Amino acid sequence: MNFSNILNEISKADPEVFGKMDDRRSVLKNITRKVALTALPLALGTTFNKAYGQSNGTVIKALNYALGLEHLEAAFYKEALAAINAGAFPTISPASPAYAALDTIYKHETAHVAFLTSVINSMSPNAAVAAATYDFTVGGQLPTFTDYTILLAVAQVLEDTGVRAYKGQANASLMGSANSEVLTAALNIHSVEARHASHIRQMRATSAGGGASVKPWITLAQSGITAPSFANFDGNYTGEELTVQGTPAVNIVNIGASGITAAGASEAFDEGLTDVQVAELVKPFIVVA
Repeated sequence: MNFSNILNEISKADPEVFGKMDDRRSVLKNITRKVALTALPLALGTTFNKAYGQSNGTVIKALNYALGLEHLEAAFYKEALAAINAGAFPTISPASPAYAALDTIYKHETAHVAFLTSVINSMSPNAAVAAATYDFTVGGQLPTFTDYTILLAVAQVLEDTGVRAYKGQANASLMGSANSEVLTAALNIHSVEARHASHIRQMRATSAGGGASVKPWITLAQSGITAPSFANFDGNYTGEELTVQGTPAVNIVNIGASGITAAGASEAFDEGLTDVQVAELVKPFIVVA
């Protein structure tokens, strides 16, 4: 999600940016090949500085937006793991596969935080934003860290929203021959984020103590979360019920006399979210001083 937004903002600031950068192919290939975090931030910071100079606010703003989202996700998984270690969930232990999965995702998020922080500070010293204060119980409305089913439900909301945000940025500005290499890098990352979302949904479906009725993909605008306290998160799935795709518009329901239902048509296509929508959707988890 976040790398797509970064590349999008840089491209909008200067449509010819990737022609200005030295050896752009090797830079993007290094991103997709997961170059060591200790080397890549300096390389990217140096590259951006050559194209723009350290004072370019647009690039730093985009990077800090991404960093803010990574801080949010890392904080959630850190608190989830701490709750398991403290014995908050009788059916889940630190030796369980569920703990291992959450720990893996947490490590991904902390790696993203370290990476983005290094990139931003290499461009402008001490410019990287710090983590905010988060409340994943939404003011005590949700027993997120005492009820394992709620924990996984919140994780699903965060992951599904993140994937939709990433897709929204890729579709909005990275399509086209001029950005083909950028789009490839963005989609390589997006596919991994989608696997995270799918795995969390699988964990909900098979969780100890009673699995939820949820699929690995989104059906219509359904979250698969039935607890009344989750009504405030319905917006995270708004728009996923679309059954018409493309320009000119093509109705996928029963296309070619296939018998495809509205549910099936919505599952076959994922819908993106804008930056503004994402900011509004994660707002309940952020404590305002």
